[in-house]
Amino acid sequence: MTGLLASVRSVDEAMIAMENGVDIIDLKEPDHGALGAVPFKVMREVVSKINGEKLVSATVGDLPCEPLRVADMVRRVAETGVDLIKVGLFEPFHENVEDLLWAISRQSTKGIIIVVFADQYPGDQIIDAVADAGLAGIMLDTADKTAGSLRDVMTDQQINQFISRAKEHNLITGLAGSLKKADIIPLMQQQPDYLGFRGAICHGLERKTDLDETLLNEIGTTIRKVEEGYGAVA
Repeated sequence: MTGLLASVRSVDEAMIAMENGVDIIDLKEPDHGALGAVPFKVMREVVSKINGEKLVSATVGDLPCEPLRVADMVRRVAETGVDLIKVGLFEPFHENVEDLLWAISRQSTKGIIIVVFADQYPGDQIIDAVADAGLAGIMLDTADKTAGSLRDVMTDQQINQFISRAKEHNLITGLAGSLKKADIIPLMQQQPDYLGFRGAICHGLERKTDLDETLLNEIGTTIRKVEEGYGAVA
């Protein structure tokens, strides 16, 4: 089953997401980069308001691959009470990345989701490394939000290979990256656990504008209809 992850930047947007059946309410500040972090105060307020009715995730921000710095931020985000913590890898796969994965794995019992970027993909070995570190999941996104969607950067075959390898390790899987409504059916065929949206659910289809409840509802309805169709076939 594929769920809907909606990226929101405020308490008000989080409540709109909850009221429209979003599966994961993902806290992210688009003004601060691909995985910009919202203030800790916002994280705590959203966790309190949602009160366990939905999963809440939050990003640690666009940070360099510095194990101690990222691990400290993971710890601080975990203290807000969110369910999932997203950590982006903005550098090629090298020794520092493995050190970072092990460092953050010791900071929280919360689910840590590693985000890798299709437009600077480090190679499938990152999936094995995430699993070896005992982390919860891995997600594909795009770093350059002006370069098109995930499917403009990676082929469906490459995306399928990513999802299949992650599932072999029993990792939570997610796909994001300037996704549009038209991407839902082909990406759901890859059977990720979640599809993540921001721009496609905002006014003017622009990720830095406010959440548009009508567009959010359309995306959610489409995912549910496709999922029901798969169930009917099964």
